[in-house]
Amino acid sequence: MTDARPTRRTLLIAACATALAASPAAALARAPRLYRWRGTVLGGEATLLLGTPSAEDAERLATRCRAEIARLERIFSLYRADSVLVRLNAAGRLADPPSEMRELLALSRRLWEASGGAFDPSIQPLWRAWTKGGRRADIRHALARVGFDKVRVDDGEVRFAAPGMGLSFNGIAQGFITDRVTALLARAGLGHALVSLGETRALGTRPDGAAFEVAIETPEEHADAPVLALGDGAALAVSAAAATVIPGSGGVAHLLDPRTGTSPKRYDAVAVKAPTATLADGLSTALSFLARGEAAALLAAHPRTTAWLFDRDGVHRIGAD
Repeated sequence: MTDARPTRRTLLIAACATALAASPAAALARAPRLYRWRGTVLGGEATLLLGTPSAEDAERLATRCRAEIARLERIFSLYRADSVLVRLNAAGRLADPPSEMRELLALSRRLWEASGGAFDPSIQPLWRAWTKGGRRADIRHALARVGFDKVRVDDGEVRFAAPGMGLSFNGIAQGFITDRVTALLARAGLGHALVSLGETRALGTRPDGAAFEVAIETPEEHADAPVLALGDGAALAVSAAAATVIPGSGGVAHLLDPRTGTSPKRYDAVAVKAPTATLADGLSTALSFLARGEAAALLAAHPRTTAWLFDRDGVHRIGAD
């Protein structure tokens, strides 16, 4: 999320859903088919593939998903003046934060610690400084207000240790919402779905029993970009600096290293496969700023994670899978 409305996603994630094989009409009437819903989540394109027996069933589920997305956007959005996050950033403190915010703050702290600060939601002051032109003095001033150790989460309250701080969950909230919507569909008894709300997670298989396939196309058109089969519960997140520039920055990419305040284009793109979309999202953000050796060490601390790092030398696969 950012103060403007760009999407962080710069790899095209295309869900490859094939039609059902021919079958008798009576059997086909009972068999689930994939129905597609398209929309927007936190400023980015969103797609749901729902395997249901009828379009009416799919529409009912999509309506429930839209309601859950809207509820979570009222917590995490930087685009809504009435969101919980906007109120926290404006006041510097928030009493009785929603359980979802407390959960995401806890997850963010663990990833901040594991990544040596490469992942840090307290980066919002840097974004503001760059939208004003990124003068050196402003960047130094903003960096003094970045650091997740300055975010205090006590009983019943979130507060900032210094004035002028602010949070942005741009690097993890879309994954979190993806996981929440996937859980909603699972509780509803759905066995075939692909949830792509900025990040992507599979629920079961396609109705024909095959795994959902996700094709990754990088901005630099890497010929060796993989097509991934996502097993039940598996998630994929993608990130690349080149996709979006910060308005008013003179062309600075939107992925800002919270340790330096700059936006180094280390990789053309980063893709991460993980057990949850939240983890995949946060890791893809952190890895964008880490050298390959550092990236491998971070993934080693997270079982069942794999990353693909795309640069001018090709694609580098690291991790357990």
